[in-house]
Amino acid sequence: MTTGYTSPLLSRHGAVPATGPDEGVAWHYGDPTGEQRALRTGGAVVDQSHLGVVTVTGPDRLSWLHSITSQDLTDLAPRTSTELLVLSPQGHVEHAASVVDDGTTTWLVTERAHAADLAAWLDRMKFMLRVEIADATDEWAALGEPVDAEGAEDEPVTWRDPWPRVLAGGTRYGPPEDEHPGRERPWR
Repeated sequence: MTTGYTSPLLSRHGAVPATGPDEGVAWHYGDPTGEQRALRTGGAVVDQSHLGVVTVTGPDRLSWLHSITSQDLTDLAPRTSTELLVLSPQGHVEHAASVVDDGTTTWLVTERAHAADLAAWLDRMKFMLRVEIADATDEWAALGEPVDAEGAEDEPVTWRDPWPRVLAGGTRYGPPEDEHPGRERPWR
């Protein structure tokens, strides 16, 4: 699915456009092996501005999201990452998002092509609750880095990939966490 999005970083010298789900950002900037090594050692970040960002604010945001999604968000602490699904009545996945709350705003990171649809669906579901939903894709860009830590107070809002850990309320379908091959792939 093409979004028509092009990262401003694609204008950098040596940028080679990605294809497929990463279309719109660079696959590499001329030295993929060297760039991969720099990333692995913490000396680089990845442009993930091709992702969409939806924000939910208001005092009812966490309990409301809890009531309409697959994830228990009622007690989500600020700067704690998780994921959620919006399911159809038949249990089909309609939307998937990475979730982190900063204490005043819940940030949902999803595919750019689905951000507007997710924001519109959430807006239709708010009824009389005190929540405000915005597709903030054009105002915010995501960057990725190989770090296994939640964001600190002095850092921008950070979503930490919980994989391969099992989050509270989740179920393990693979090997135990200490044996899982994904434990060597930190990401936020």
